[in-house]
Amino acid sequence: MAAVIDLASTPNSTALKLPSSSHRLPSVSAAEAFQALSDAKNGPSVISTGIHGLDDALGGGIEVGKVTELWGPIGAGKTAIAIATAANALELIGTAVWLDTSTPLSLSRAPTPPPHRPQASFVTLPVPTLPHLLALLLHPPPTFPSSHTTLLILPNLHHLLESSHPRNPTFSASTPAATQKWAASRRYAILGTLVTALNRLAVLHSIAILVTTGCATRQRPGMPLGLVPGVGGGEWEAGVWSRAVVCRDFGVRVAGVQKARGSAVAAGARGLKIVSDFTVDGHGKAVPVNSQPDADAEGAATTANPSPARVLPVALPRKRAFDEIADSDDEEGEDEYGGWADVEDDVALVADAVDSTAAAAIDLT
Repeated sequence: MAAVIDLASTPNSTALKLPSSSHRLPSVSAAEAFQALSDAKNGPSVISTGIHGLDDALGGGIEVGKVTELWGPIGAGKTAIAIATAANALELIGTAVWLDTSTPLSLSRAPTPPPHRPQASFVTLPVPTLPHLLALLLHPPPTFPSSHTTLLILPNLHHLLESSHPRNPTFSASTPAATQKWAASRRYAILGTLVTALNRLAVLHSIAILVTTGCATRQRPGMPLGLVPGVGGGEWEAGVWSRAVVCRDFGVRVAGVQKARGSAVAAGARGLKIVSDFTVDGHGKAVPVNSQPDADAEGAATTANPSPARVLPVALPRKRAFDEIADSDDEEGEDEYGGWADVEDDVALVADAVDSTAAAAIDLT
């Protein structure tokens, strides 16, 4: 006679329990299943940026299946790091996709596949506006992304966002208050949709996504002026797996990590953990400062060419207080005309000398 099994019984219940030899599927969490799926594909788990200190702080590099943000001011070196990451992706026999958002990438800076990796390719796609980007990510064509894509780079996302939904929109006096409130919150709603689409694309196709953004200034009462990411919001920051910042101070380029592998890192005294310094070589690619040119490489040598650093004086002169500045009447060498009378006298003397020279020339003739 078949026994009735009470699955809802408590551990102290005397009801019949399943024997240990029953063939039941083990309980596996979604994270463990995704990790097992990623390991089964035998693909790379991270893509190096070429800067060893930055790779170590990020957990090995730009992680596959995640979204990494790289932000900083203009000219700091964000594009150079992205180009170096794309070059390393080509070494893995993969395809690197570059989405041209604002300015097309110069052909001289585009990485070329190495000769021993004929299957690798570097593809650029124009994405001129934010609606184009959302359409590409939410309704991708069958050919996007290709099966060999390992890296997707989205540079200068803040340009698309500011052109469509600026941070501080301006409204006319006749605009209703409800419309203004809706337009102000629309920016963050679109950012949430965008980061969700990027994460879905990264997970489904095992792609490492690198997004570069600009910065903005912010000042709070009692605190000095500081830089903040140009793209922010709760949903965006929650969807970004890792975040790094690039700065340039008097010719020295440094990269710091604020968030790595989903967790905020311990910040230093200035709110940033400096992890590595780098420079940009002749091909527009980021390289460590202590890198050496490869003697076996074909073509021009990639010797690091750092920008000349400007040296500040040891001690700047002290600024005088307002009460220390004397009036113009008490200054030596100045009269009631503020010193212009001396200049007029000099001009008169020069005019007399010119007239005397001209008269002498007439006498000689």
